[in-house]
Amino acid sequence: MLARICSAAVNGIDAFAVEVEVNCGYGETFIALVGLPDTAVKESKDRVSTALANSGYKFPMGKTTINLAPADVKKEGPSFDLPIALGMLAASEQIETDQLDHFVAVGELALTGAVRSCKGILPIALRAKADGKTGILVPVENAAEAAVVHGLNVIPVQNLREAAQFFEGEIRIAPTKVDLEKLFEHTSEDEHDFSEVKGQENVKRALEIAAAGGHNVILIGPPGTGKSMLAKRLATILPPLTLDEALETTKIHSIVGLLKSGQALVTQRPFRAPHHTASDAGLLGGNSVDKASGVIQTDYIAGPGEFMVFAAQSTRYKYNLTVRNQTDGTVKLNIICKVEDSMNASNGSSQWRDVTPQNMALATKLETWLYEQIEPEIK
Repeated sequence: MLARICSAAVNGIDAFAVEVEVNCGYGETFIALVGLPDTAVKESKDRVSTALANSGYKFPMGKTTINLAPADVKKEGPSFDLPIALGMLAASEQIETDQLDHFVAVGELALTGAVRSCKGILPIALRAKADGKTGILVPVENAAEAAVVHGLNVIPVQNLREAAQFFEGEIRIAPTKVDLEKLFEHTSEDEHDFSEVKGQENVKRALEIAAAGGHNVILIGPPGTGKSMLAKRLATILPPLTLDEALETTKIHSIVGLLKSGQALVTQRPFRAPHHTASDAGLLGGNSVDKASGVIQTDYIAGPGEFMVFAAQSTRYKYNLTVRNQTDGTVKLNIICKVEDSMNASNGSSQWRDVTPQNMALATKLETWLYEQIEPEIK
């Protein structure tokens, strides 16, 4: 008998639908797994067969063919264990249900039949919602993460038998719900704060303009003058993440496995500090996804970039301003600010105000003034 069940896989920071087809036929007992599986997917045959037996089900006799469609795209990771096991149960007529087409199933199986957490649940949930699915079966640890997708029933399952009983209608599992407003109301637990910085008024003004306009900043100065200290605190004055930015950031954290168990959403802008020996490719993430709507601080500069079209000096604020023409026609500033020695810096306290949408107008005026200073040189 042939059975189909929906699943998904991650490609980059997005997910694509995968249809798991299982056919149980006659012949010598054998499992053929096709559809460009990687090593982790191929090993699912042993995990699934043992999980079936330990969950009280019979292993299908005869030849079992498992196809992961589309067959021309490589499948990676152990998240196909649960849909493969459910497909084998349906194909061998050990469960009877008409709900397999309406749900997406993802999860790694332990040998006991327990469902373990896996990476990339949020983009998979977004894919399920875009495909018009009713819900998604996920491990309990990933339920809150998937529940941020509005209009999708997130069913947390603890083991294979529970998932099978849910499809047969023997048990009901309440969908997981999260309150997005409460998530964004959560206060930051960051140990750093920009208000702690004393002195360095020119640098702080440069960081204020960069935070308001989304510009790049290069801090230049001798060791111990506070470059890294200032960079670490830049994220604390950036505007709060919007829902779209939070979803994109959480997707990246989910794919690389940085989300904590039970964490639903990343609501604080992240800070990344690559090592100064990182290569160009490593700085951009290498083969993995490592970007987010936050701050990236590094002590590594490859040299003059191709994006640097023009540079000018503003004596009033002691900035080096680099104008970068974007492909979409907009112009961005790369602000290069010299950090003074802490012994010569002002020791006075600074009254700092968060750069929020309410005071963006002030930063816009500052940017206008800066462009007026360098406009004659550009022409």
